[in-house]
Amino acid sequence: MNPHGHKERSKSVSPGVTFLICFNLPPYIFYKPHHSFVSAFTLNPQESTSPQLNNILKPLVGELQEIWKGIHYPKAFKYPNGHPIKAALLLLLGDTIALHKIAGYASHSENIFFCHCNL
Repeated sequence: MNPHGHKERSKSVSPGVTFLICFNLPPYIFYKPHHSFVSAFTLNPQESTSPQLNNILKPLVGELQEIWKGIHYPKAFKYPNGHPIKAALLLLLGDTIALHKIAGYASHSENIFFCHCNL
């Protein structure tokens, strides 16, 4: 992608987006824009490295860690005084390159499948 209007034929920017989708909805509506949350945009000269992705995802992970410990949900139909809830991020989706960087998988040419252990 070349957003600067130069006449270069090669790409000058590698765009990326991180967004969340609630998969607790029927499949025909969970990809609609009003059911998704954009958490980050990136425009780098090359594709984002793993440390860059970690820095982008750090605020989101902090919020998810707070929910994992438990928060008090203020009010619901069955619970007029509120109730505690816990949640976790269960699914990671993306293109192959981003998925492998975030999840810690090795590239296609590696001999070790997972970089965090010897599987």
